Amino acid sequence: MIQSKKAHVRLIDIAKRLGLSSMSVSKALRGHADMAPETVERVKRAAAEMGYVPNHFARSLQAQGGSKLLGVVVPKIRHAFFAESLGAIQEAAAEQGYEILFGVSQEQPSVERRHVETFVSMRVEGLLVSVSERRDELLSDYRWLAPRGVPLVYFDRAPCDLQSFEAVTMDDRGGAHDAVLAAAALGRTRIAHLAGYDAINIGRERRAGYEAGMRAAGLSINPDWVITGGLAEADGYQAFERLWSQAERPDAIFCASFPLAVGVADAMRALAPEAIGKVLLMFFGVAEMARFFPEPYICVVQPAAAMGRVAVDRILHLIQDREMERHPPLPVHLMASPALSAPLTSRH
Repeated sequence: MIQSKKAHVRLIDIAKRLGLSSMSVSKALRGHADMAPETVERVKRAAAEMGYVPNHFARSLQAQGGSKLLGVVVPKIRHAFFAESLGAIQEAAAEQGYEILFGVSQEQPSVERRHVETFVSMRVEGLLVSVSERRDELLSDYRWLAPRGVPLVYFDRAPCDLQSFEAVTMDDRGGAHDAVLAAAALGRTRIAHLAGYDAINIGRERRAGYEAGMRAAGLSINPDWVITGGLAEADGYQAFERLWSQAERPDAIFCASFPLAVGVADAMRALAPEAIGKVLLMFFGVAEMARFFPEPYICVVQPAAAMGRVAVDRILHLIQDREMERHPPLPVHLMASPALSAPLTSRH
């Protein structure tokens, strides 16, 4: 037989069972000096038998004047960068006595907004948000948080119109610039770019870095080879189909994200196996994942763990109302596959 869901056991339930006041039960569970040891033992035994779970949230609000909770929203969880960043956020928060509430927007601004509103209703002390790849001004404008006194820090992905919000980012422009120069040094002259949407920082900055790198290398930009769109594997697959259907084809493809590069690699295997080993792939990614990539590649290594820790430090500064300067973009570096023997050109 399927059991019905039980209601949460409350202090008053234990009090009624033992013929005590709720205050006495509360004191006994906390081992208060006013309570006789026998009463403390009797209350704790009854609480265990009844399945009582303390409300740490309410206790924290009462004792410390704050929830000791941080709300974190990311666009994807099946993404090595966000998985590593979240691990660092949770670790750094725990070191400071904070717990995190976690939500995934699935790249939908409406879901992102719903998570933020839910976390605010749960009285989080601060928010860390990595925005969806598409911007919806109505749903993604967080100026409404200001009068509620809930600080927000964007990390990795942020709207380009930052206004007064703090953001923890990496050197997206510099990393893209260096990757293109490294490809050019390897003799690649026909370099395509799969860009994200330019309403968020990583789309705009990585495209700007690509264009600057092409100019610095003395290479022309083919507008048909700059494809704006999403950052997922399916977007990479479709973009490669489009590139490979053209009369002239690129000899290198710079992807704004690792999932885009995975999609391109899948499309190569399915549609153009002759391109494998010949077309150089470049992408932003996490080193631990990039080293398993089979094709010759150049990875702009993202400082995922460092970003998570800095994001927690920034939000705690705001919660504690401490003055701070904007944090500079975190440095990145290039990593090449073993198939590439030539040294990489990098400013970092």
